Amino acid sequence: MRSPAFAILLVAPFLGEALSASTPPLDLILPWNLALLAALYGSGALICRELARRYRLGRPGLCLLGAAYAVYEEALIVRSWFDARYHDRVGVGSCSWVWHTNLLVASYLTAFHIVVSICSSIVLVERLFLTHRERAWAGWRGLAFAALALTVLVPLTYGDLPRVPAGPLLAACGLCVLLVVCAFLTARLPDRPAASSRRPRPRLLGVVAFACVAAHFVLVYALPSTGVP
Repeated sequence: MRSPAFAILLVAPFLGEALSASTPPLDLILPWNLALLAALYGSGALICRELARRYRLGRPGLCLLGAAYAVYEEALIVRSWFDARYHDRVGVGSCSWVWHTNLLVASYLTAFHIVVSICSSIVLVERLFLTHRERAWAGWRGLAFAALALTVLVPLTYGDLPRVPAGPLLAACGLCVLLVVCAFLTARLPDRPAASSRRPRPRLLGVVAFACVAAHFVLVYALPSTGVP
């Protein structure tokens, strides 16, 4: 893979779906599944990265764009925020229901997509393509195609979605727009002081990342199976 844009289209689905155990890896590599998830995860990560870089939004802006992507995917496309079947399947049940929305699931999935689906995908591809770290990965035409795939093609492929009242859906849509606006407002923040000349410690970063992913699996999958309230 010589193109970071193509690489992130493949990396993001594996991090977002396989790492969360939502889709088995062998199912993920099926061409029709990979194409759909590349359009969903890959296009989202690519758009977030390019907007954050072009408009100098920094890490806060990137995280806010990642949060907007999480709201778009989970509330407006998949609608897991409002799906009682999903809540029962993951062991959450009726905990934290407010206005047809499971706030616990919404908060957890938003944090997961920010860290794993968006930021981790971008960091991993930037490490694979060090010479492209400060460059654009796609032109406006490529971004337009990614936006078309994310906002038009992906919604057409999802069926059997739970019926949700218009109020919560409109609120989620408004939240998504608000997060995007807040992301662009971070460009007005004062410049941070120059970074220290000390070299980063990638090994420590790897240990922290491994510990966080391990905690994710223990808390979300292993702990509920023990029967502990």
